[in-house]
Amino acid sequence: LTPEQALSGFGSETIMVLIALFILTAGVVKTGVVERLGLRLAALGGTRPVAFSRLIILSAGVISAFVSNTLTTAVFVPVVIGASRRAKVPASKLLMPLAFASILTGTITVIGTSTNLVVSGQLPLYGQEPLGFFEMAPVGIAIGILGLVYLLFLAPRLIPDRGAGEETKAAD
Repeated sequence: LTPEQALSGFGSETIMVLIALFILTAGVVKTGVVERLGLRLAALGGTRPVAFSRLIILSAGVISAFVSNTLTTAVFVPVVIGASRRAKVPASKLLMPLAFASILTGTITVIGTSTNLVVSGQLPLYGQEPLGFFEMAPVGIAIGILGLVYLLFLAPRLIPDRGAGEETKAAD
């Protein structure tokens, strides 16, 4: 493997899009948008844990359809941990559904997951057209809806309650 071959991937559009998404996410975090989002979600969820958890799952699911699921999850983790304290909901009840909601709805668009971007970027090398932005949407929407319904109604009963005390100590 020559140095040129080893570094050739850094010039690809796919890598540039991923780098741009990470920069965008850092900007959103640094400007305080994430903190304001967390405060808003905590206020909307109030002291109703079920409503709060559904709000988190739906919010992450909708955003992840149009932004990278990895970045959506990275932005939502501090939001969920902070807002879960305010709403007195164990973060353990929200973090796994958050991750799965992001993954499931990330299949709707080509930028929803980095895997979709990589595959789309590689298709022209094999004489194929790159994936269209919403080309996977029919299947992705079905997967997203079924997955979110499961996360909203069945998953909360299956996720163990670790208690708020453990997470508060671990976060400090």
